[in-house]
Amino acid sequence: MTDVVKGASNAGRSHNSDERTSNGTRAMMIEVATRLFGERGYSGTTVRDIATQVGILPGSLYAHIGGKEEMLLEIVSSGIDRFVEMVDSVPRNLAPRERLRSMIREHLRVVAANPQWAQVVFHQWRYLSTDSQTLVRKKRRNYEKYFADVISEGVQSGDFSENLDQHVTILVLLGSLNWSAEWLSPNDPRLDVICDLFADTVLNGLVTR
Repeated sequence: MTDVVKGASNAGRSHNSDERTSNGTRAMMIEVATRLFGERGYSGTTVRDIATQVGILPGSLYAHIGGKEEMLLEIVSSGIDRFVEMVDSVPRNLAPRERLRSMIREHLRVVAANPQWAQVVFHQWRYLSTDSQTLVRKKRRNYEKYFADVISEGVQSGDFSENLDQHVTILVLLGSLNWSAEWLSPNDPRLDVICDLFADTVLNGLVTR
């Protein structure tokens, strides 16, 4: 009886160890894929490229993940979730102007932490299949709504000009934020200053004159 219990215990530990190993390999694949997609683009990266740098055979990659598109979808989807969590954490009791300032600053900070990753998240989702793009578009609209809501609140409160075309404002603002990955640097000692200047430039264009 004791031997049976020991055997079951060892089997449980072995299963947990295998699961941790598999999760670790999958995480490494996502990390490598993110870097290669950033360096070479999605279409310029092969499954063999990813497997080689992870240190496994190309065929073994499919034991951990469905393929290259599944990796891109996970990178993009989890990336958008990270930005949503960031804006959702900004206190809602702030005045619209200060809330939008915080949202802009935090978005830029997330981008600056890993610009290459941000480029993949915001610019390579179009390589996904139609069904995956539908999921990503829904997540992107959810993120955009945070900005649309605070701008609408600002117009209603009088903090922002009532003459704003709110749709165009959202397009310009998020377009600028998403392309910041092209020029932001994680090692820039002026990052705080840059975030403030960016926010001031945006807000000065929205305020009531």
